[in-house]
Amino acid sequence: FPVSEYLGLSPRNLSQGSYGFSVTFGIDYQHQSICLDEVVPVFKEAVTQAISQSDVGEYLEDLIVDFSEAGASSLDYLIYVTMNGKAARSYWSLQRIVQQACVKACNQHNWGIPFAQLTVHQGEGFNKLR
Repeated sequence: FPVSEYLGLSPRNLSQGSYGFSVTFGIDYQHQSICLDEVVPVFKEAVTQAISQSDVGEYLEDLIVDFSEAGASSLDYLIYVTMNGKAARSYWSLQRIVQQACVKACNQHNWGIPFAQLTVHQGEGFNKLR
């Protein structure tokens, strides 16, 4: 694979400067009453603590946790982490650390984590099938 082709794909060197990544995490709709005020600071603290305790914690530059959307089956949060390029080797593991921190926070606060929902509509012809 010629170097010119590779460079034509515009690869990004994570070790230069800073890099960021986003993680989406959802909680169950049963927590709708607390989803805007209580969940965000808990997730932010949990993620900050988890990254700080990792082997690249000193390279955490910024963390944004915000309610993103009321999804089809969950209340979703956007978690955006900015790391110094010195933590590039941990790009993939940091994403797992964020997910683990959110699951741990949910467990500690008894917040349900939803699974995909399926809605079946029983049209008019359904009764004829009986």
